Amino acid sequence: MGQPIKVTSLHMTRYMTRSNADTADKGKVQGHWRELDVLRGIAAVMMIANHVGVKFLSPQHTESGLTEAVLFVGSFAPVMFFFITGVGAGIQSGQKKQASRWFSVINKVGILVLADFLMAWSGGSWWRLDFLSFIGLCILILECVRNSKSPVVASAVGLGAVSLLRYLIGPIAHEFGYDQQIWGLSFLLGTEITPGVSYPLAPWLAYPFLGYLVGVAIDRFRSRVEEQRWRAALGLLAVAIVPGIIAVYLALKGAVFFRWGTVSLAFYIISFTALAVCVAFSLMLCSNLCPQFGPRFLSLKGISSLAIVPIHYFLIDTGFWLGLRAIQPAAYYWVMIAILALSFFLAARMDRIGSAVRQISEQGLIRSCLLGLLTASALIILVTHQTHPPTAMVAKTIGQLALCLLFVLPSALMPLPLSRAKA
Repeated sequence: MGQPIKVTSLHMTRYMTRSNADTADKGKVQGHWRELDVLRGIAAVMMIANHVGVKFLSPQHTESGLTEAVLFVGSFAPVMFFFITGVGAGIQSGQKKQASRWFSVINKVGILVLADFLMAWSGGSWWRLDFLSFIGLCILILECVRNSKSPVVASAVGLGAVSLLRYLIGPIAHEFGYDQQIWGLSFLLGTEITPGVSYPLAPWLAYPFLGYLVGVAIDRFRSRVEEQRWRAALGLLAVAIVPGIIAVYLALKGAVFFRWGTVSLAFYIISFTALAVCVAFSLMLCSNLCPQFGPRFLSLKGISSLAIVPIHYFLIDTGFWLGLRAIQPAAYYWVMIAILALSFFLAARMDRIGSAVRQISEQGLIRSCLLGLLTASALIILVTHQTHPPTAMVAKTIGQLALCLLFVLPSALMPLPLSRAKA
């Protein structure tokens, strides 16, 4: 039988330390939160449903019936994407801070801004602060938050500040006309439509700030959330009821729900219902009851979440140039499903191409080729956007997909490793 093993306090301490380390390592091995990829997919579905309807439906069908409800739900897509940007940053908050990380951040922001430039040039304008540029701005601001002494406090203060700026200070400034007299104030307060700006700072920055707080919580309590995902999902659905009730009350009082140019208070309030419901659905879709559906059919991994933006625009514009206009609701749903399926398929292929490009040893040559393709696309857009819009549309898509591939390459600004520098 052998001698009995004496369990000392030292043994217990070592066991507990090893157990805690194993638990922590399990959380780290997962790399990223797969529910975040599903959230990106949900946001993409909302985006495509909205854009297809706005582009193809006849006007009378966008303001009545089921299609109006679908378009309204789809209008929360930017809310979702900005929130997801914050969640991703929050999940990474536990990583070690490195000065070289700024090179990667600047590279990403530059790529997103250039992608928006191509979009603006193809439409005949020189610059717009649109969807992708605003995501780049969010990444930049969140990196500053991450490097602050108290990132959680900074995010919470930022969330409260932009809400107060838009719905308390903003209306007062607007009443006295300050937002029209002082340059840049309308962009900050979001009380007036600013030319060239689709997303003013207030209240749109509230969503990445909130996302950062949620991401930090997920990073710290990931195992608990995953073990009790149904309880967490039901809790989120219960929380979603509160802003939903407030929004319904405002609607009964005649409030208007809109987000274009400026964001109404009613839309802002109900947007938190949309966020809570979508996060709850992502938890459910990754549960044991449907382990394959969410991750397999809705997940957007890697650069696919970026590539799906130019891809779905290309498909929609192609349909428009082929004469697909003023369609009936029944046709709209079929067109939407087709564009959704094709967009997700092509976005997944782009992610695979990106993975293959990342494995090529001659990264400098690949970067030069992609930059050359980007430059050629930009020149074609500038020459043809007025005389032949379809050509400009194709060039814009090619240029934006080249930027997607540049996204996976190491930044040209990154310092070389010491061994390579010596060589």
